Amino acid sequence: MQSLGEGVGYSLCQAALLISGLWGLLYYNEIKDPKQMYSWFFFASITVLGMILLSEQHVQQDDDDQRR
Repeated sequence: MQSLGEGVGYSLCQAALLISGLWGLLYYNEIKDPKQMYSWFFFASITVLGMILLSEQHVQQDDDDQRR
């Protein structure tokens, strides 16, 4: 977490929810309604977009700042 930062590190840890959701949709066929499936993919893509935008905001610290 120290090298990634709170925003990026926490978002990547929460990406496990997307992976488990994909397992439920694609392998276990838990959702049969296409409308619900499309809405899940829509909101999952918004989540991925948010993670990408958070990672773009990450500023790498200098070696001097990490030693303090």
